[in-house]
Amino acid sequence: MPLIAPQHSPAAPIPIHEGYAPVCAWPANAGVQWGDGRSFTCSTGQVTGSPAFFEAFLRNESGVWFRGEAPTEPEDRGIEKAERAAFAKFEKYLGCGDDHDWVRKHDEYSTVARCSCCGATGTHAVAAKERTVSSDGPLTPSDLQHLMLGLLHEDRRGKRDHGDQLNRYFERVYAAIEIRAERQGFPLPDPTMDQEAYDAICERRVARFWVDNRSACEDIWNSMTPEEQKASYPPYWSALDICCLDDVAKRQGHLPDLEEPSAPGMGR
Repeated sequence: MPLIAPQHSPAAPIPIHEGYAPVCAWPANAGVQWGDGRSFTCSTGQVTGSPAFFEAFLRNESGVWFRGEAPTEPEDRGIEKAERAAFAKFEKYLGCGDDHDWVRKHDEYSTVARCSCCGATGTHAVAAKERTVSSDGPLTPSDLQHLMLGLLHEDRRGKRDHGDQLNRYFERVYAAIEIRAERQGFPLPDPTMDQEAYDAICERRVARFWVDNRSACEDIWNSMTPEEQKASYPPYWSALDICCLDDVAKRQGHLPDLEEPSAPGMGR
């Protein structure tokens, strides 16, 4: 029996398709999740969406995963078809045995690869060059996102499982954030305290810091050449980071007049 994602449990706060049960013979080390692709838009009252899907993630060294899609149908029949499509990919993967021909999908820093024989994708299937992490400079919007999400809490830091190489990378990132935070006078909460209290403190402090330093961060972005902007990793000024930080500042009552972020490079 595979490991079923918690959102499908009847005990979940908002259960999602809790009545569906996988029909294929997935191995016990597979984590699975699914959906019918439909979403409800409150403002219009319309139900829209994409195809039904089923995803399975193998907990093995290569981090292989499979996704199947099918048209949405009543009574979860679309999900079942999507599952069977994903299982067919799994069976093709098994047919390769241990002779996968992994081809890197991205740059030399990525561990993601695709087998040229069976088409399977592995999230850490190949070795990659390790990124250098600098603690120079001020806190970045990406740093603040990490802080706001409470990712430096002791329990969360110890439970990351992205493969040894990515785990080492994230630990270097967190160590650099701690150095930059101390340098800029950003007080980090005790990482061993209760997670809920830790998260609340981080959100309040990030909101206040963002209001005080948003313009300075934007000035740094604008001072970069297009080549430097493109090469920044993580992207220094990304739409996701800025929107999330503006949102938390609004929630804390610091940016009541800011309707939406406007900055160069927001499409990155």
